[in-house]
Amino acid sequence: KRVYLYAPTYRQKQERTFTVIDWQAIDSRLNDNEIMLVKPHMLTPSILTGSYRHIKEISNKEPSTPYIIDCDVLVTDYSSIMLDGLAARKPVILFSKDNGYLTTRGMYFKYPEFYSEYFADNERKLVKLMREAVWSEAAENKRKFFVPTSDGSATDRVVKLIKEVNNAYSNSGADF
Repeated sequence: KRVYLYAPTYRQKQERTFTVIDWQAIDSRLNDNEIMLVKPHMLTPSILTGSYRHIKEISNKEPSTPYIIDCDVLVTDYSSIMLDGLAARKPVILFSKDNGYLTTRGMYFKYPEFYSEYFADNERKLVKLMREAVWSEAAENKRKFFVPTSDGSATDRVVKLIKEVNNAYSNSGADF
């Protein structure tokens, strides 16, 4: 199956606009070889209000990482989980039917284009983009911008740092 992971950002109760998402419209457009997993933020209660054939909710207590790794496409609104998706080289679709978060909290860069080449503000466009989304040169450039040290050499850098710190303490004469 093609797996889509929807993981929205934490919103305060008055900001929870995912309740305006027409889940039935999404479910009816998905095929039997597609599934959308909905992963609420750990501080957010259940998102889905019904049962659906192609949409399943994951517990907000579950860690997100395995789902990011296993999904084909990551869908979020404003969540920094988009950076985890970029690090894992997953196409990221930004899906927002409102701009409440932008007006109350804001973003560091121009939203949505700075974060992803894919943006949907309605369910029909979302499903279309979920099927079309691929890892691209533009996404790779965003990954390099946001997670430049995601190059497979993190352990080497940590070991080098530990050795440097160890040598500095050894040469300082301090008793640790």
